[in-house]
Amino acid sequence: MKRFAFLLLGITLLLVGCSSISSGYITSKKYTPGWDNLVQYCMYYKSNGSCGMYGWRTDHYPERFTFDIAQGDKTGWVDVPESEYSKYKVGDYYGDK
Repeated sequence: MKRFAFLLLGITLLLVGCSSISSGYITSKKYTPGWDNLVQYCMYYKSNGSCGMYGWRTDHYPERFTFDIAQGDKTGWVDVPESEYSKYKVGDYYGDK
């Protein structure tokens, strides 16, 4: 079940990889710690299409620092470096005016 939750999180992050705005007032701050995921994969396939040998690899997902932002009626989010995350608080304006 834990593996499924990590897979779902990874897919979600891929699907929502873009935000429509890049500046605005910070409505919330989010920190996601880094994590590792152990993945089984097929190293080679037999002539009949079945897997000949399985291997394991570890996929690493780095920590993320994110601001949810709003400007007028537009909302979105932006990933920021840790140094930027520490400088701003909820209610501050982030980005170009």
